[in-house]
Amino acid sequence: MLAPRHYTLAGILVVALSWLVACSKDAQAPERPVASVTLTPESATVFVAGTLKLSARLRDANGALLTGRPITWASDHAAVATVDPDGTVQGAGPGIAGVTATSGGVSGFATIRVNARVASVTVAPAASTVAVSKTVRLAATVKDAAGNALTDRPVTWTSSNLSVASVSATGVVTGVRADPTSVTITATSESVSGSAAITVVTTSSGSVSFASVEAGAYHTCGRTADGAAYCWGYNGWGQLGDGSIVSSLVPGPVTGGFTYASVSLGGIHACGLTAGGAAYCWGADVYGSLGAGAPGPELCSGGSTQFPCSSAPLAVAGGLTFASLSAGWGPTCALTANGTAYCWGDNGSGDLGIGSDTGNIDFCAAGGGQCSETPLEVAGGLTFSTVAAANLHACGLSAAGAAYCWGDNSAGQLGVGANAATDTCNSSPCSRTPVAVAGGLSFTALRAGLFSTCGRATGGTWYCWGANSYGQLGNGAIGPELCQGTNPCSSVPVAVAGGSGFETVFPGHRHSCAITPGGVASCWGWNASGQLGDGTTSTSLSPVAVTGGLSFTSMSPFTNHTCAISSGGVAYCWGGNQDGELGDGTTTSSSTPVQVAGQPAASTATVRASGVEPRVSVRRTPYPVRP
Repeated sequence: MLAPRHYTLAGILVVALSWLVACSKDAQAPERPVASVTLTPESATVFVAGTLKLSARLRDANGALLTGRPITWASDHAAVATVDPDGTVQGAGPGIAGVTATSGGVSGFATIRVNARVASVTVAPAASTVAVSKTVRLAATVKDAAGNALTDRPVTWTSSNLSVASVSATGVVTGVRADPTSVTITATSESVSGSAAITVVTTSSGSVSFASVEAGAYHTCGRTADGAAYCWGYNGWGQLGDGSIVSSLVPGPVTGGFTYASVSLGGIHACGLTAGGAAYCWGADVYGSLGAGAPGPELCSGGSTQFPCSSAPLAVAGGLTFASLSAGWGPTCALTANGTAYCWGDNGSGDLGIGSDTGNIDFCAAGGGQCSETPLEVAGGLTFSTVAAANLHACGLSAAGAAYCWGDNSAGQLGVGANAATDTCNSSPCSRTPVAVAGGLSFTALRAGLFSTCGRATGGTWYCWGANSYGQLGNGAIGPELCQGTNPCSSVPVAVAGGSGFETVFPGHRHSCAITPGGVASCWGWNASGQLGDGTTSTSLSPVAVTGGLSFTSMSPFTNHTCAISSGGVAYCWGGNQDGELGDGTTTSSSTPVQVAGQPAASTATVRASGVEPRVSVRRTPYPVRP
C-alpha cells in the first residue's frame, strides 16, 4: 500500500505562483500581425437597390486565421455601390465598384458589378404573318426604368402554341401549321416579358415591303415605307442591329423601335437617320464609326482581334440634328440642315476632313490609329447639298455643283490628280481638308464607291475617278494610270461609256452598276461572285445587262453582292451569299437576281442561273479592303 501524498501550504503556493507567472508572460505576448485579407466572394453581381453580404477572412504570415480584429469597409465608387460597416453591399447605380476591407493596414478587394433591373421587354415587329415552313425573325429590346437598352441580358423565347408556330432561342419563328388564331410569342428577361402576335398562313402574304435596300460588306439592310429597318446576313459584329451576334439568312427587324427616314451601310456597321434628324448607328466600332462618344458597349472579335461593337442602335453623340447621312467603312459623314458637314470614325488617312489640328482626335486602339468617336466639323467652311462617305475618303457636292473630296488618294479617288494631294498619310498621298475635283466640271449628283467616286455632270453625262483595276470606272478599260506605281486608276474624272443614258450610276468596290430613266439595270467590273447579275462570273469592262427583265429604281453594289429595289417595290439581291446576305433564306450564291424573303410575291419569277458558282471564297475582315 502506497503512502498517502502530503501537500504543504508552501508547495501549493509555489505551484500557484508558477502558473500566474506563465499566464502573465502569455498575456504580454505581441499580437500577431495581419498578413492577408481575403473577401468572399471576390467578384459578384447585384441589382440596383439589391444587397449582398461580403465576408472578410484575415490570416497571419503562417496562414492561421485571425479573429476579433477590427475591419474597415469602403467602396471606391459610392454612386455605384455602398458598403456598411458589417460588409453588406447595396447597389446604388449601374456600373462597377471596388469594395475593400482593411485590417491592420492590410486590405482585401472585391469587384462588384451593379446591374439595372429589367423594366421592359419590347418585341418587334409586334405583329407579323409567316407562311408554313417559313421563318420570321423577331427582336427583343430590353430596357431599364430609365429607358437605357440592356444588351447583355439573356432573353428566353416561348410560343403559346408550338403546334402552330415554334420559336428558336434567338427569336426566329417558324410556321408549323396554318391557323387563323394568332400565336403569342413571348420574350422574357428577368421575369419581365414582351410579346408579339404571329399568324401562320398557308402561303406567304408578304409582310414586309421595302422602300430602299443597302448592301454592306457581309450583310444587307432594307427600310420599309413606314421607316422600319430590317437587316440580314453576317452578324458576328452586331451589324444586323437585332440585339444579338447571330447571323440571319432572312430579314429581321432592327431593335429599338425607331422610325428611320434613311438607312446607310458602311462596310461593317450601319446607321439610321430619323425623320427628326437623330442619328443612330450599330455594328462594329473598330474606328469609332458608331459615333457614340465612347467605344461600343460590347466586345466582338474578328479572327484573333477583339474590338468594341454594339448589337443595338446607339445614339450618335453631340446633340446634332442631321438632314442626311452617309456611312463609309472608315468615316461616317452627315449634313446639317444648313449644309455643314460633320464626320466621325477613322482619321488615319485624313478622312474626317478636319485638317491637321488633332486636338479633338481620339486614338482607337482596335483600329490602330487616329479616330473620332464624336462628330467633328469638316474644315474649310464649305456648305454641301450632298455628302458621300467611302472606304477611307469622303466627298461633298456644293449647291453650285462643285465637287470636293478629302482623305486617302492612293487610288486617285479624290479626283485631283495622282500627285496633287496636299498631304501624306500612312506613306500614301491624302488630303486632310476638302480639295476641289479637277476638270472644271459642274455636277448635279455625287456618289462614292469604296475606292472611287462618280458624279453626274450638268449635261447628264456620268464621270468617275479612282481605282480602276477591273474596269469599275466604266470607261471600257483598265487604268489608264498607275496610282502609287501599282494601282490601275484614273486620278481625274473620266466619262462612263454610255453614261449620258444613265439616270444614276452606283459605284461599289470593284464593280459598279447603273439604271436608265426607264429602270433598265446594267453592271460592269469584277464578277467573280456573280455580282454583275448577268448570269455569269466573267468580269466585264463594259456594262452588261442584269438578267431577269426587271425594272429597278435604285441599286446598291458593294464588294461581292449587289441589291436593288424594283419599280414594284420588291427587293432583289445577287452575287456572293456566303453569309446569307442575299436574304433569300439560303447560303447559295446567285449570278442572277433573287427575291429577298418575306416580301409580296413578285410579278416576275426569279430563277437562279444553273451551273454558275462564285469563283472566290470571302474572308471576312473588320478592316478596310484593298482597291
